[in-house]
Order: sequence, then structure tokens, then C-alpha cells
Amino acid sequence: MGSWRRASTALDNPRAIPSPRVIVLPAMSDLVTARLVLHAMTVGEAGRVVAGEPGSGDRWAPGYPTDGDVFAARRFLGTCADTGDPQPFGNYEIRRREDGRAIGGLGFHGPVDADGGVTIGYGIVPSAQGQGYASEALRGLLQFARAQGVTCVRGDADHDNVASHHVMTAAGMRPAGQDERVRYFEITWTDVTPTSELSWYGVRCVFRHRELGVYEERLTLWRARSFDEAIGRGELEAREYCADLDAVEYVDFAEAYRMYDEPGEGAEVFSLMRESGLPADEYVGRFFATGAERTATAAARTDLGLGEQR
Repeated sequence: MGSWRRASTALDNPRAIPSPRVIVLPAMSDLVTARLVLHAMTVGEAGRVVAGEPGSGDRWAPGYPTDGDVFAARRFLGTCADTGDPQPFGNYEIRRREDGRAIGGLGFHGPVDADGGVTIGYGIVPSAQGQGYASEALRGLLQFARAQGVTCVRGDADHDNVASHHVMTAAGMRPAGQDERVRYFEITWTDVTPTSELSWYGVRCVFRHRELGVYEERLTLWRARSFDEAIGRGELEAREYCADLDAVEYVDFAEAYRMYDEPGEGAEVFSLMRESGLPADEYVGRFFATGAERTATAAARTDLGLGEQR
């Protein structure tokens, strides 16, 4: 047996900004919040930022990279050359989830010091400012740092950069002094504990194929720390799935199920209980064998190169 949770991500108020949740994707070292992907920058990507020449797979918003992005990328390249890739305490490119465009950057100025502290920096291109992206990205980075055992995160901004002051305070940082050049901000934690153990989750997402006139349910497996993280990873994959297909949309509905067993032969990967007074035949006919499903025999699906479905 396991436990499950349903989540619909459609907002009742489309103008509201969801509370960010940070999702760690271990295989790619990316971080995901409600509206953003904080992509761990590679040496090749940093080189293109410094040169100001996007590659074929890069999607840059107008105004990206800024001078600050170029400076941070150059520092990252220097660190990689001197001591190796500093990830996860390196540079991250801020990308919008809705279109994949890079709208800024943030990251750590170096590894964790002897006191458990790090210093961060960030920036958003002018064309994407004023929408809460900087605070959302910073909150995500702070949550990630805390999960890594960091006890203090520091940042600073020029005295006249009031917008940046607001970004840091909105993310939970507090003023920590000033000098003739900048104001300092920091956040500290005294109750830092190691990140909880990962569990396996089955996530079911629902899709609409507009041209075919059908709905599809897909089940994917994820290792995650919570239902929120599992659903977030499933939804990210769902949108990537739609991006590779024509006229297919994710309908913003997901259900997650936490497995009690490791995936393997006979493992229960998903379970959903639904109250109903219907007789068995009527229940199956109403919810499963409605006659509108697109199915085929196991042999036919094998001939088509598809997985078995019974």
C-alpha cells in the first residue's frame, strides 16, 4: 500500500503568483519553482554568454545577457579552470517555464565557507522585471541552500538599488549593515537538518489531444522528497512531453501516489480508491471500458512498436 494526493495547478485567479516551491532535479542539478527553471550553467553555456553568441539550442529573452550575467559567467569559467566545476554552488540561468527563455541569472560567489555561509548574486533582464521573478528565483535558491546544510546566505546591493533591496527582503533576507558603497542583507538558520530521504512516487497527468479529440492519462515514476516535489517534476515532464507534440496540451491536473516499495516486479506504482455504489460491471463501464478508449490487442500494439495494453 501507499498514499496518494491529488493536485490541480490551475489558478482560480490567473493574475495571482503561486507560492514558489523548489524542486531539485538530481540528474541535471536544475532547480524548479512555480514559474521558473534555475538551470545549472555549463562551461559551454557560460562561454556563449561571455561571447554574447547564443547556440542553436539557447533561447535568450531580449536584453540577455546583461553585463552582470557576463561578469558572473566569466567568474564561473575562471573557477572551473582553477578548481573545477563548483556545482551545486555555481551559476544558474533563470529560465521561464512557459517558454524556456533565459531572463537572467543567479548563483553563489563561491563554496560554503568554514562557518557554513555563502554569498549570492542575481539579476533579471529589464524586459522581465516587475513580475516577481527575481524574488521567486532567490527564494528557490535560498531553499536549496538550506537543504544543502548552509546556515547563512549573504547578499548586497548599491544604496540606490532599492528594487534589489526589496527583492532580498521579499525572499526572507534581512538588513545586516552597510558601508560607503553597499547595503548588506543576510538570512540565517539555526535548525538546518540534512535533506530527507528520497521516496518513489507515481504521478498521473492528464492531456488533451485536440486534433484527435481524445484525452490521455500518463503515469511517470519519480524519486522525490515530497508530494509537491513529485507533482512538480511530473508536471515539468508533462510540459516537455507536450512541447514535442503538435496540438497536445497538459490540462493542469495531476495525481501523485507515494510507493512503499522500490520499483520492480510486482511493485504497486499507483492506486486510487473511489467511493461508488455501482455494481462492478457498471462501474468498469462508466470509468474504464466506456467504448471510447483507443486500445488495441497486445499483438497489434507489438506490431506497431507500442507497449502492451490490455
